[in-house]
Amino acid sequence: YSQPEPLEAGKVYGLEVELFPTSNYFEAGHRIRIEVSSSDFPYFARNLNTMDSDTGTEMRTARTRIHHTRAYPSHIVLPVVPATAIQPWSPDRAAARRASLEP
Repeated sequence: YSQPEPLEAGKVYGLEVELFPTSNYFEAGHRIRIEVSSSDFPYFARNLNTMDSDTGTEMRTARTRIHHTRAYPSHIVLPVVPATAIQPWSPDRAAARRASLEP
């Protein structure tokens, strides 16, 4: 983030994206949608795809491609926690978890 550089058009880049820990309960038959984007506006500052600040006026359309071939074996890892490991939420457990994450 400290020294952003533009990506070269047509070149394939390998990326590993670590997501914030979260949890969801899915019932049988539920589906999961994965969305890949160069921006998450309006939740975060807009990305003009120009290397300019979010207050700029010039915008470019981003083209995001996910390659999934033998040469570029893209994949998504979704860990599954057995239902037997699920514990009910409690304020004490939540406070203990927050305390364990503090530096």
